[in-house]
This record gives sequence, structure tokens and C-alpha cells, in this order.
Amino acid sequence: MDTEFVERIYGEVAEVHESLPETVKERGFAIFYNPPVHGGLLLIGLNPRREDASYAIEHPEAHQGPPPKHLYLEGRGGNLGAKMRTWFDAVPGGGELLRSSNKVNAIFFGSAGEQEWKRPEFWGVRRSPMKAAAEARCREWVRQIVSHVEPCGILVEGMSAFDRVRADERLKIETKAVVKLAQQRVAIHAIALGSIPLLAIAHPSNAHLTKAEARCREEELFRFLQGFAG
Repeated sequence: MDTEFVERIYGEVAEVHESLPETVKERGFAIFYNPPVHGGLLLIGLNPRREDASYAIEHPEAHQGPPPKHLYLEGRGGNLGAKMRTWFDAVPGGGELLRSSNKVNAIFFGSAGEQEWKRPEFWGVRRSPMKAAAEARCREWVRQIVSHVEPCGILVEGMSAFDRVRADERLKIETKAVVKLAQQRVAIHAIALGSIPLLAIAHPSNAHLTKAEARCREEELFRFLQGFAG
């Protein structure tokens, strides 16, 4: 993949990161969770979770460029990464599919969770324009990554992430089918940029899913992965 493009993205994100409030800045940021590759699946989560506020100080390499190996394969993707690896391994050829995938987030800047990201106190002032500006830049970067990576498919980790990705009209995401059980969105099938298959699944940490809903989510995911695994 174009190293000049990757270096530019990291430089731009680092510049915006430096302009954010200290409460946000100390959570760090992450862009690629893997050595960027052309093609393959593109996984998109919500944002990096930073339970430890010292992460950015202890792991400055995360701000300098992509990791040498896919974090999901190195056991460094948290509970989500472990679950995703288990799911990929359950599909014949899924391990190689994961190894050749790219993983980014809809928001590159970290927080302890989605609620912290939304909390006014996290941004220092109520209705801070910096939050909206940071989210807008992230939408732009994600769109650029999709254009450069040219993925064969997009897998979105969680409905909150999907709602944010879908908010960028220039990705032209067209919903084809919504799989619901008892009004709970379990999976969403869509097309991005006119031709890229996209699947969004309920987040693995969603404690509100019944066993039937969780089973349905896995079935939809496995069918999607089987379409790409060799």
C-alpha cells in the first residue's frame, strides 16, 4: 500500500490529536491495527478504547505508524479482537482472511467507551466544536482509506460504528436488508460506493442480545466471511 498516503494520514491525525483537550489527548489514538494492505476485508470499529489514560505515553509507537503485525492476531485487540479472531477461525480459510485484512475505526481518537466520548466533561466545555470537527475529520480519513485500500468487503463491528460510517454520504452506503429479532438489530447488509459488500453486526459486547439473537448474528457473519475466504 502507498506508504506516502499512510504517512500523511498519521501526520494529519497526530496534528489534530495535539489540538484536542488534554482529557481527550491523553487517551491516545490509533489508525491501522495492522500493516496496511491493498484489497482484502476492511474491518471498521467505533473507536480505540483507552481504559488506561497513560497508554499514549507508554506506547508512543502507536502514534508513529502501523504495527508490524495484525493486532488481532497478536492478542492485542482486547476482548473484541479475541472474539473476532475466534469467529474468523471458525470459517475455513478465515485465519488467512483475517491476516490479510485491514482494521481501522470510525473514530481514531481513544476513549474509555462511547459514553465517555459523548460526555461534555470529556471535551472540557459543553457543545464543544472540537468534537464535531474531530468526527468530521475522521469521516474524511475513513473515506480516504476505503478509496486507497479498495476492499473486497467491509465488516463493521457494532451498530454504533455502522451509524457513524453511514453518516458519510460520500460513501454512498445503501442498506439492502436489516436482520432483526424482537426489534434488535442483529445484522445489516449493505453496499458501499455502489459495489462493495458491507455487513454490520451487533457488537460482541452487546449484553442485551438473547441467545437466539447472538446465534443469528454469528450465522449472518459466517455467511458473509465464507463469501471471501478461500
